[in-house]
Amino acid sequence: MLVSALPRSYDAMNNPRILTILYYLNGNGATWFPLADGPKEVVAAFATHGEALEYAAKLDPERDGTLVRPMAPGDALVFYNFDEHGEPDPLTLHAGLEVAADEDKWIGTHFFDHPKLCAGYEDYVLDR
Repeated sequence: MLVSALPRSYDAMNNPRILTILYYLNGNGATWFPLADGPKEVVAAFATHGEALEYAAKLDPERDGTLVRPMAPGDALVFYNFDEHGEPDPLTLHAGLEVAADEDKWIGTHFFDHPKLCAGYEDYVLDR
């Protein structure tokens, strides 16, 4: 469910993503933040993104973390990917959950980046 091959907090163009908006276009689906609402000392102890993914893979969306479901078509979820110090926030690790076999899930996304606000990530910005 969680994609370990992708670096955290990066969009497809390898730009630091500071803000994400997910649009639930047809009102189906859910987004799970497995580390949100978890023990802060556990989250702070992860030395690598891989450790966070390994820990999250053992959790249950119905029991752990925060599960966000739209209430109606067109609802949106907005979250910051970096903390107030400009560091990637492990609490924003998230996964889109599957829908029932007879349902479709349509989502749209907006990713906002600003390299100067993301300390240490300036070298990842592509010239446009």
